Amino acid sequence: RQIRDATTFSKSHEIELEQKKKRCELLAEDLRKQRRHCESISVRLRKEKDMFLVGIVRPKCQLLTASYFLTYCVYPRCILSPDDALFCSRFVKELHRMETKGFFTLQFFDCVVNAVIG
Repeated sequence: RQIRDATTFSKSHEIELEQKKKRCELLAEDLRKQRRHCESISVRLRKEKDMFLVGIVRPKCQLLTASYFLTYCVYPRCILSPDDALFCSRFVKELHRMETKGFFTLQFFDCVVNAVIG
């Protein structure tokens, strides 16, 4: 009897299956929505990247910019949660990948290393 009860597809199983199918459809739609949003943000970042740090040309300003970006933008968000830290790392990677004018990756990482080792 126990085997038969465990393998029988009952009305409650059918209801549960329908609920899970609906949930799966909702998640798939949410994924499509999130992907469209991410793509629109990526397009906007690529369009505006040259204006982020416009006018920073002197070496001292470049170093200060990297330090300020770490101190006031990256670090406060990194300590909120692991997900926020991951977002920051991906954002810095994206700034580098897009070759954002005025963002000097090596100087930024120099500031990160100096902050870590003191």
